[in-house]
Amino acid sequence: MALDKIGLWLVICCVSTACPEQIALFDLGIDIARVRIAREKLMAAVKATNTISAYASSLRAFTAWCAGAGRPSLPATSETVSLFVVWSIDDRRLCLETVKLRLSAISHYHREACQASPVDGDVLALVADAARLLRESPAGKAALAPRQLRRVSARLLRDGSPIAVRDRAMLVLGFALGWRGSELSAIRLSDVCFGSKGVRVYQAASKTDQEGRGRVVGLPY
Repeated sequence: MALDKIGLWLVICCVSTACPEQIALFDLGIDIARVRIAREKLMAAVKATNTISAYASSLRAFTAWCAGAGRPSLPATSETVSLFVVWSIDDRRLCLETVKLRLSAISHYHREACQASPVDGDVLALVADAARLLRESPAGKAALAPRQLRRVSARLLRDGSPIAVRDRAMLVLGFALGWRGSELSAIRLSDVCFGSKGVRVYQAASKTDQEGRGRVVGLPY
């Protein structure tokens, strides 16, 4: 059989075994590769920028430790991760929340590389034992008190520069809304609407609203 006939035969076999949806996509000229790339970008956009940065930093720390210990970081073994956890707690004196973040990053990058996560039941049991032993208290940030806000606002008011006026407005607005800094910095001019009774601020997304349903918060004058 000639080569051109073999090629034609292969095409006929592929088309005959393809499902109707595949044939329809072929006829419409849809670039499946481009659609897959768009899907990956959409899935990547779900993760917050801070999370991506924290994962990258955690991976660098784990990779550096593995290099010093003479162990592969990807794929890593459960024993390697367990030793890394002990080193992070005993030698580096890291809090458990930081250790858990690094474990999440290790699992994430293993999944991306199509490798089994080394963060298995033994590693999680080790972290649980460490939590019972250390009994760490949550290290939350103290909320800004009204007297502190007044003092900062007065200083910015005396400054009088456009940047100081902006900073004062954002601090007072953030205090009234109870929003995080990242949520305040995401506000656009179109998100703010002044009415007769006060101001309405639209929040497109937040840490507690990962799906981006959005909400409107009203503040009286």
